[in-house]
Amino acid sequence: MAEAKVQCQGPDRVARGWIHNYARKNYWRVASWVEFEDLIQDANMLYVEVVQIRLPPDAQQEHIMSYFQTCFRNHITDLANRRTRSNETAMSEMFPATEEGNSALEDLLGAEMEQASFMTLLAQAPAEVKAVLNLLMTDAGLVKLRSDYERPNGVRETTNERLCRLAGYDSTQVNLVQMVKDHFAAA
Repeated sequence: MAEAKVQCQGPDRVARGWIHNYARKNYWRVASWVEFEDLIQDANMLYVEVVQIRLPPDAQQEHIMSYFQTCFRNHITDLANRRTRSNETAMSEMFPATEEGNSALEDLLGAEMEQASFMTLLAQAPAEVKAVLNLLMTDAGLVKLRSDYERPNGVRETTNERLCRLAGYDSTQVNLVQMVKDHFAAA
């Protein structure tokens, strides 16, 4: 006789509160890889998976919550470990603000660099760097950058893979993140 599957519409009020509190306290561990809303969505999906697949239909609410909490803690730890093992640089880390409030890009270029010198530096940029700047400086490029990361086989694409995909380059042949850093660091 086939077992009846438990239908779960998502976490209850108590679980949602715990999810938000735990995610908010531990978001710093995965902030460069995952948006906060995506982390919450991962938790919601994990909760449904725990209720519908991993636990028997007659499991008590305390057991469900305890098992879910363990699964979500492990999920955040797995994401943090994957980020740590990766040698990719997130876009947010590429040019962070300094203590003086300047961006690191301004520090790389020097505070006295006038507009003409900067325009010359941009004109001398390789096509790959120009493609990245085009993504960052045009409305169409920003729309592309705001789109979701692709997740083939459940693994999120790296920043370089994403930039290469959006700019039309092969990520196995080109490291756009490093090229942008190198070009502006050489100035």
